[in-house]
Amino acid sequence: MCLKIMVIEDDAEILYIVYVLLTEEGHKVIHSSDLEIIKEVNTIQPDVILMDELLGNEKGSEACKALKADTATSHIPVVMMSALLGIEKMAAEAGADGFLRKPFHREELSATVRHWQNKS
Repeated sequence: MCLKIMVIEDDAEILYIVYVLLTEEGHKVIHSSDLEIIKEVNTIQPDVILMDELLGNEKGSEACKALKADTATSHIPVVMMSALLGIEKMAAEAGADGFLRKPFHREELSATVRHWQNKS
């Protein structure tokens, strides 16, 4: 089963790699380098969101909190991604459903997506 995955990552190389890996696995990937795409989450209805913590002057954890506080989007799994120390705590405090520590291996990305694929 393919998932519709929203990826929000401001590092162009990481975004490209994640896009390629996930599309190779048969998933539909909607991607953005900033949080502007969050405004379209109700229209897009992704199965899971992979979101970087540091997005220019914005924080993914704040966007995650807003998504989780809204009954229309609170059901969408959000996985935070970051190389920052303490990403586990940041993700938990934001209400995220998981985290990926950067740099991550292809297998870690696949396992994370597979986890949500199995829940669908």
